[in-house]
Amino acid sequence: MLQLDTFNMFIMLCILTPIISAMLLGFISIFEKQIDSLKEEKRRLELEKDLQSVNLMKLNQQIKPHFFFNTLNIILGLARLNRKEDLVKATESLAQFLKFHYKDTDMLVPVSDELALIHHYYIIQKYRFGERLQLTLDVSEQARLEKIPPFLLQTLVENAFKHGFEKYSGPAEMFISMQLINDSLQLLVRNSQHGQYEENSHEESGYGLANIESRLTLLYGKESYQFYATNENSEFTVFIEIPIMNELEEGEGEK
Repeated sequence: MLQLDTFNMFIMLCILTPIISAMLLGFISIFEKQIDSLKEEKRRLELEKDLQSVNLMKLNQQIKPHFFFNTLNIILGLARLNRKEDLVKATESLAQFLKFHYKDTDMLVPVSDELALIHHYYIIQKYRFGERLQLTLDVSEQARLEKIPPFLLQTLVENAFKHGFEKYSGPAEMFISMQLINDSLQLLVRNSQHGQYEENSHEESGYGLANIESRLTLLYGKESYQFYATNENSEFTVFIEIPIMNELEEGEGEK
């Protein structure tokens, strides 16, 4: 009886072994395909991230301050007037400004760095515009600790000079606000505008509001930020709201 049971078990194993083996091979094949799929998805995301980085780098490289020539004239004028203290201050501000613009930057930089850049820019422009130029800052301490795309604020400030202060006489007044609201950073730049604001978004430099919008879309996705501009009551205002993130997450970008 025992021998019969052993023989039956042997027959059953002979029958079941190929079936179990086939099932195991099937599971292994499915598992391998899933691994390959995950690897391919990871590779696709890495390529998209690399492409996004390249596109952002190109856009950042388009941001070239147009005021260099005017700044050199300012420095030359200070030297001719023998205003040594002002000459040193203007030259130092220009050096710091260039340092910010031509160093390698991350996709996000501290708000405090962007404010320092604005400070050096303002010092230089103050020699040119004199008492006509007035800047008011309203930046919360919480906002100073956050990160934003490089040259975001600087681009808005330079636009105000290029399309407003340099073209029209009268007060050159600018107000900058940065506040942390819930999980978003709200940025507002308002400047006096004595005339119709005009900007060709296709100009060769690629510089201006179109550049900002392209970078925000690449960084956050079309549905994750707010960006609009208004021109009324002799004031030009730009409002931007972006989500808070200290580092860009993999897969973030255009959606």
